[in-house]
Amino acid sequence: MFQGQISSSKNVKAVSNQIAMCKAKGNRSQDMSRTVINGIKNVTDITNLSRLTQNHVNIYIEDLQEKVTNDDLTRKTTATYISYLNNVIKHTNKYIDRNHITLQTISAADYGLSKGTQMPCLPPTSNVDHEKYIKELNDKFKETNNLQYIAQLHSVTLQRVLGLRDEESKCIKITDLRYTKDGKLIVGYKDNTKNHRQREVTVTPEGKIALKNAVNFAKANKWYSLTPPGMKVKNQIKFAARFNEYFKQKTGINYLQHGNRRHFACEKLAAIKAANPNLSDKEARLILSAELGHNRVDVTYRYVPKE
Repeated sequence: MFQGQISSSKNVKAVSNQIAMCKAKGNRSQDMSRTVINGIKNVTDITNLSRLTQNHVNIYIEDLQEKVTNDDLTRKTTATYISYLNNVIKHTNKYIDRNHITLQTISAADYGLSKGTQMPCLPPTSNVDHEKYIKELNDKFKETNNLQYIAQLHSVTLQRVLGLRDEESKCIKITDLRYTKDGKLIVGYKDNTKNHRQREVTVTPEGKIALKNAVNFAKANKWYSLTPPGMKVKNQIKFAARFNEYFKQKTGINYLQHGNRRHFACEKLAAIKAANPNLSDKEARLILSAELGHNRVDVTYRYVPKE
C-alpha cells in the first residue's frame, strides 16, 4: 500500500508521481494530478487521501461548477480536471488503505463539466434548507462560542439577499460600506470581486436588515469583514466547507454556497419583471446579469432557466 499523505507540497508531489508511475504516464499526468489534489485540499482541507470521502469529491465538483458559472474555468478545462480526478480516485481505491470503502468515479457530462455539454441550471437553496442551516450555525455557536459560525451565518445571508459570491461575502469591508447616491451598494476590488470588477447592487428592505445585522456583528467584535482579523479568507472558506460537510452528515442536506446566489437570481429576475412588465425576457436578464457582475445574458441561464 502507498501512503496518501498530502499535507505538504512535497507530499502532494510524491503522490502525484506515484499516480503517474502506476499509469505509466509522464510529466503532464503528474502535473495535472498535483493540480487536482491541491484543488481538493483547498476546498476540503483534508491532509491524507485515506480520509477522502465521496462528499469531499462532491465539494470539489461543486467548486468546479461554481468556477464554470463564474467564467473562471471553461468546460474543456474542467473535463480535463475530472479525468485526472478519476485517476486520483482509482489510485486511492487501489493503493491506499481505506478500510474497504470504495469511491465512485465521476462523469463530467453528468455535471455539465465536459466539453460541448450545457452547464445545468442547478436548483436554488430552498427557504426550508436555509432555515435549518441557520439554526444549526446558531446551535454550533452556542455549543462552542466560536464567532466563525456567526460570521458564516451573516455570509450566507448576504449571498442570499444581495447575490454576493461566497468569497465576496467573506471579504466585503462590512464596516466601511459604500453606496451610490440612489442607495445602491457598491461592491468592488476591495471586496475581492471577480477580476476586481466593480458593480452596483440594489439593496432591498431585506438586504438592509441583513447588512445592518452584519455590520453590528463586525463592529461589536472589532472585525473589518466577515473573516476573523488576521485570518486569510481561504481559511474561513475552508471552515465553512467543514461545517457544510458536518451539516450534510447530520441532516442529509447538501447545502451549496452558490445555491444562495441562485436563490437571489431567481427572486431578482421575478422582481425585475414585476416592476417592469414591458421589458422583454432578454432585457430583464441583462439587468440581472449586471447585478450578478457578469453583464452577459447567457450566463443568467445558469442561474434561472428559460421559461
